[in-house]
Amino acid sequence: RWGVQYVQYFDTPNQHSAWPASDWAQQNLVERFLDAWLPFASLTASTGLHPVLPPLYPGGSYWDTAFLESALGSILRRKMQAVADSLVISAYGWTDGRPLDWGSGGPQAWPGSRPYLTAEGSQDQRGFRVFDWYLHIAEKVLKRTPGFFLYQAGLPASPADMLSAGVEPEIVHP
Repeated sequence: RWGVQYVQYFDTPNQHSAWPASDWAQQNLVERFLDAWLPFASLTASTGLHPVLPPLYPGGSYWDTAFLESALGSILRRKMQAVADSLVISAYGWTDGRPLDWGSGGPQAWPGSRPYLTAEGSQDQRGFRVFDWYLHIAEKVLKRTPGFFLYQAGLPASPADMLSAGVEPEIVHP
């Protein structure tokens, strides 16, 4: 009745800072994240709402594209089809100081890019076009194109990173 259709739990689970130090150091980070997230996502899907996979930190302490692919595969392996069917993907659309078309076309256009290694002359997902990369992964694993939310699109970095660097985020009003 309130108009809510999408629910996101957690934020940047691929970042060391999102976890207690003792939890980060343990094995199977993606599986442990899903152990915490899936009960919420399953409840959300059972009520007819769409669970939103939280945005990952581009690059991140645990490489975001590897985390995403592993998480989606594990959701299917765990036979959480209701979650997989209603799932929406999200990402941060920070530019990371790169042009807006950086990484355009995703991994098909930049096959030399690998987790933690962007080959000379290649591009990766760490920019505004992160959605090209994430949607390619989601389509490959889920066999469908999920909905997608792009947060903080066009900011050069996360607001917290900008503030710690002494840069005030500029807000442009239409």
